[in-house]
Amino acid sequence: MAVTADPGRRSVADTLAGIALLLGIPALLALKSAYAGWYLVILIWLGGVFLVIAWALAWVIAFQTFFARRNAFAVTGGVVRMRIAAWLHTAALALAGAIAPDGGDDAPYPSVLGAMLGLPTGDQQDLVLVAYLALLAGALVFVWIVAEWITALVLRRRARTVAPGGPR
Repeated sequence: MAVTADPGRRSVADTLAGIALLLGIPALLALKSAYAGWYLVILIWLGGVFLVIAWALAWVIAFQTFFARRNAFAVTGGVVRMRIAAWLHTAALALAGAIAPDGGDDAPYPSVLGAMLGLPTGDQQDLVLVAYLALLAGALVFVWIVAEWITALVLRRRARTVAPGGPR
């Protein structure tokens, strides 16, 4: 089994990817909270428990892999792939938070990006589908990260328990 990175050393790219992984859910909520309405309420009420569990799991993954001296992804050879996945996760959630307009009781609220660009709120309702797709992409990338993390932990344990040159 080939190790692609020095397991005793942490790289700056790993640290930045770990920070990016941790910022995904807060970025979504912070950007969506700028112009809050019923969509944010629904996101928090229906997805709140999942968001808390996902964020706690993101902390565990970040500290066991990206911030650890013995990076679990180094054993699987997926270090670069997981760095990219961490950044994609955060980018997708930040995009969803930035472009999702919101609905209110009286009138729709603009998205953060739409407000910055000065777009009328009626023209932004087409962005809802794009925001949902970005939210789905962020969730699917996070599932991919979790699956890779579990695989990396299993392979790291196997690499520790199997003696060099011994039977596998």
